[in-house]
Amino acid sequence: MEDLSKAAVRLYVKAKGFGTGGRLDSFRFGKGAVIYNPLDIESGLLGTNTWGILGFEPAYASSLMKNIVLWSVSGMKSE
Repeated sequence: MEDLSKAAVRLYVKAKGFGTGGRLDSFRFGKGAVIYNPLDIESGLLGTNTWGILGFEPAYASSLMKNIVLWSVSGMKSE
C-alpha cells in the first residue's frame, strides 16, 4: 500500500476552499464495507482535467483506488 497521508486534490477544490478533503469514511454492512469520500475519484481515474470537478488528481486517485482494492483483498482489517 502507498502512503497517501497528504491528499492531492485538484486546484478547483483548493480554489473553492474545501481544503484537502482526503479523509475517507467507512462503515461495515454485513460482510462488506462502504467507503465514502465527498470528493470525486472517478474523473481522476479517467485522467480528465476538467475545471469544476471537486476531486482528486489522477495519480492520487489511481493510488487511492489501488489501496482500497488491496485493503479489501486483505480482509478489510482496520488498523
